[in-house]
Amino acid sequence: MNVLFLLPRWSRVPVGGYGVVYCHADALAARGHQVSVLHWAPVTDRPWRGVAAEARRRALAGGDAQAPSRWHQHGRGVRVRSTLTLPRRWEPGLAVVGTSWRTVEAVARRAEPGWGLAFLQSFETWSGPAARVEASWRLPVHKLVIAGWLADKAAELDAGPVTLVPNFVHDQLHDQLDRAGQASAVPRDPNRVAMLWHTHRVKGSDVGMAALALAKAQHPQLSASVFSTYPRPAGVPGWVGWTVLPSRPQLRSLLDGCAMFLAPGRLEGWALPPAEAMSRGCALVATDIGGHRDYAEHDRTALLAPSEDPAALAAAVVELARDPARARRLAAAGRERIAGFTLAASSLAMENALEQLAGTRPGPLLRTGAR
Repeated sequence: MNVLFLLPRWSRVPVGGYGVVYCHADALAARGHQVSVLHWAPVTDRPWRGVAAEARRRALAGGDAQAPSRWHQHGRGVRVRSTLTLPRRWEPGLAVVGTSWRTVEAVARRAEPGWGLAFLQSFETWSGPAARVEASWRLPVHKLVIAGWLADKAAELDAGPVTLVPNFVHDQLHDQLDRAGQASAVPRDPNRVAMLWHTHRVKGSDVGMAALALAKAQHPQLSASVFSTYPRPAGVPGWVGWTVLPSRPQLRSLLDGCAMFLAPGRLEGWALPPAEAMSRGCALVATDIGGHRDYAEHDRTALLAPSEDPAALAAAVVELARDPARARRLAAAGRERIAGFTLAASSLAMENALEQLAGTRPGPLLRTGAR
């Protein structure tokens, strides 16, 4: 097959959705398919306004073009490039996969009938007008979704049948388990909680920080390890550790030292950081949203609390800090659950969908995604 993934412009820092696409591209190339990843930065995008055309060209062909290698090593045979403009039509027989509402629009306008796809990792009303995002879901392209709630959303919007390509935890965050099925021996602090901090409202970091403060007031032994792509903001108390752009080994070490992980998101597609924390043996405290529900089941693999409720999240953190045995039980169940979300299984589902689209594999391509 000849497959092209169309993404927005480069990111110099890790972006979970980009990483998922990169891993799918690597896996398909390793199986012998022709795979390209094209980053598209439309001239009309706000970051380019007022920038001369030659400067834009140099930015894409020079410094920015090297950015992905800083946080993802692309697989052999994957062609990664960038562009300011797209062709009027894609070449015949090319399966083009849009990965955001705007790139899906571009795919639908240019793809041969039946050869365009939308790989939907979230419901992106946080990045564009709601009406336009919804309209992109109804475009005549095949839909692939990473989570059950997104399949339900497609049914709600009458977006046509979809294929579920379950998401995965990055394999580098897994380690070997001993015969008892536990993580390797790491001094894990029962009073320490990890959290991702992000500036975007959908991540709920403001709610998370409020929850940590409330939990600290109730349980003074509590401490926190926060990681982020952003520097430490003013006013963060000293008992909150802060790590900027941790490497994979640093992130593993950070998670392995914490008994809990707090995921306060307001809207997630299939949240990666809490899943990665579960794979490292942290007990999960999370908001009860669609982006957590594929792996977070209340009182079985996690403790869930309503979104926008820092007091409820704080109560769950304190509950686990005061009952380490319960935290360990939740962590063990969560780790077992998340172990089923592998890149191998996800990439096979992606390949199967693409091959059925290309007519090289028998059977219907799409199935209704609503549960």
